[in-house]
Amino acid sequence: MDNEARGGPPVNLDVFRETMRDAGVEDIVEPTIETYLEESAERIQSLEQAVKAREADTIEAVAHALKSASGAIMAERLAGQLQILEDAGARGDTDKAIDLFTETRREFDAVVEFLKRG
Repeated sequence: MDNEARGGPPVNLDVFRETMRDAGVEDIVEPTIETYLEESAERIQSLEQAVKAREADTIEAVAHALKSASGAIMAERLAGQLQILEDAGARGDTDKAIDLFTETRREFDAVVEFLKRG
């Protein structure tokens, strides 16, 4: 399913930029995106490893960190999926985490591709 079918782009950059402009920190938009791209690649790998190893506590912690960062840049679909993964980890439901990870990874990849295109 492409991004338009899911309700628009994977990141609402316009809202993110507007929020930062309203806060008087528009100059941090690009550095924030660069930091997200650098740090999130490592986090999604850690999350994948935790899911494969069925490490519920790590799933919960890494999904939480990546969810927070994704929400901050207005990658709302990804943040929502990560919230569900975080909850699965908190419940120790590693079967659910395994089921969710493929779609979460697909959405993550869409976010990264979108951000790299600018």
